[in-house]
Amino acid sequence: MQFSRLLNTLTRNSLRLLALPICLGFIACGQASHSAAVEDEGAAVVQPATEVVDLRAKAAVVQEEEDIEPVAQALGKSMGEFHMTYYWIAAERHTSKGQQAIVDKSCKRIAKVSKHFKRRLTLEGSGKLKDGRLVTTAGGCKCEGPCFWVADEQYPWGAGVRERPLAPFRSIAVDPKRIKIGSSLYVSELDGLTMPGAGDTGGFVHDGCVVADDRGGGVRGRQIDFFAAQRGHYRNFFKRHKINTVTVFRGGKRCEEHAEQHDSILEAVRGSS
Repeated sequence: MQFSRLLNTLTRNSLRLLALPICLGFIACGQASHSAAVEDEGAAVVQPATEVVDLRAKAAVVQEEEDIEPVAQALGKSMGEFHMTYYWIAAERHTSKGQQAIVDKSCKRIAKVSKHFKRRLTLEGSGKLKDGRLVTTAGGCKCEGPCFWVADEQYPWGAGVRERPLAPFRSIAVDPKRIKIGSSLYVSELDGLTMPGAGDTGGFVHDGCVVADDRGGGVRGRQIDFFAAQRGHYRNFFKRHKINTVTVFRGGKRCEEHAEQHDSILEAVRGSS
């Protein structure tokens, strides 16, 4: 009799040991070995362990969606991937010889520049003459070739479309068919990067916010042209980060304050002109 009891005890313990590895594959061994029972007025309500797992998985998904929602509101709706190119102010060399005239909207000559500089000026949209004047593309030209106008101190970095002042590392040129001029956007790849330069030309940590201030003749579709102000800044930035493709969002709350500041500068310029 004692031997029989001992054998039964050993058998039960062996079965428990064999069941242990199986239990470890579930969230809780008690849930895997037995159904969860809840006492309700003396009756047991059985809840399968698999249902418990499903409920926890659903709760995790709901929590993830709740975490994503504030981020989506902050960044705005994703517009997807865009190809990012760069542009800057063309600079006339002091040794260059004037060969071709650049004119204003009345077809009056502003200066004579080299063929190479005129080509770069037309491509970039703004350029600094060797006498220090900054010229930028003028719309509504009825003369032969592109027209320009001499920017004053209100436009230290030239102007984009509709005479919108350009800001280094903030302004972008876009295709208006894809992105509305004046739109505030968020570019995730720029967020957290230190811009080249110092003072009003750079040296700050970017928050990812940019504004569609310009349109480029060569900018088409899913492309943005990032204004680096100076060619040296572009080289420095691209050598370090090599960014060609970016993810663009429609601004959102994150960029609201920057957009308001940008608009106030624009209004001040227009009010004094």
